[in-house]
Amino acid sequence: MSSTDPLAETSGTHEELSFTAATALLELANSYMSPEIEEASNTIISMSQKQANFHEEEARRYANPTQPFVYTASDGTKSTVAPIRKVSGSNNLIQVRDHHLFKDSRPPQFSMLNLVRDAVARLAGGAGTRDDVCALVRGSQYLVDDIDEEALTKVVRGALDRLRSESDACVRYDKDSRVWVYLHRGRGVEDF
Repeated sequence: MSSTDPLAETSGTHEELSFTAATALLELANSYMSPEIEEASNTIISMSQKQANFHEEEARRYANPTQPFVYTASDGTKSTVAPIRKVSGSNNLIQVRDHHLFKDSRPPQFSMLNLVRDAVARLAGGAGTRDDVCALVRGSQYLVDDIDEEALTKVVRGALDRLRSESDACVRYDKDSRVWVYLHRGRGVEDF
């Protein structure tokens, strides 16, 4: 063996040799890792952490449906959403009807309208395209995993139209820039 071989000067048991060889291979592989691959790896970790954070926030949101909720938007800013509505004159929450996009294990008050409202509130800068809204909606832990894109887009489109026609609309469509804008971005918990 040559003197530059990492195993040349190694003596010891089979396990020690295997560990030394594995360490040498890992160091060699790391020396060839491009900055682009390293950045992509960090981005994937960051995205999975953001998804985990969203799932935790989403669970807290539906655990306290009668309270306004503050989400962390995709750009890191905070955005408040209205409480999930209660049945008037009753403490019981409405059981939302089943939908083919919903998991059976979802909270009883989970609805596409609430999910879309929350997704628009979480858009970076409070604005984004319908595709941006669909991407955030798709990240919900309460939707089935194998979502048909066309069906999801159709349901999101309908929910956005309903939200913009409410008396205190939380969204509007800006025709010039072709984006959906969250109108309650400046509101706080006390405003709901």
